[in-house]
Amino acid sequence: MRYTFIFIIFLLSCHTARKSEKAINMVQLYHPEILAKRAAQLYPCKTIKISSDSTDFINWIEQVNEIDTIVVVDSIIRVDSFVTNCPKLVTRYRQLIRKYPIIHDTITIVDESKLIAKEYELSQMTIKNESNNKKYIRCMYWIMWLFLIIICLLLAIKFKK
Repeated sequence: MRYTFIFIIFLLSCHTARKSEKAINMVQLYHPEILAKRAAQLYPCKTIKISSDSTDFINWIEQVNEIDTIVVVDSIIRVDSFVTNCPKLVTRYRQLIRKYPIIHDTITIVDESKLIAKEYELSQMTIKNESNNKKYIRCMYWIMWLFLIIICLLLAIKFKK
């Protein structure tokens, strides 16, 4: 008898994938903000490189390659012209190195779980705001009627004298 009781407790305490899925579905139905916040903590978003603006870099590489081809052609064909053009090439390299372009990457970060959590908070605040507006209108309605009654009473008291 004791072993069957232990066996039943053991079976009831197992947390299977089906139980977990059922629990997550319940949390999603009744408290989606908790699930969204927890998912944001456990699975943070990753940055995704969408595109890069590398046209300046490509042009810069082409200019460097032009200088390299001039050096190779001059060194093979005319050695004397290479010696005279060497300072010009060095200054050209220095100018190009100073003008090294900055590559701008466009990075998009999408975090659905935080977005869903914020949307839920916004919807809850909207519902709360609507209920507060209804209470405010109702309160102003009563205040208006009380103000009219007080005015009527004051006028009635004044005319009785």
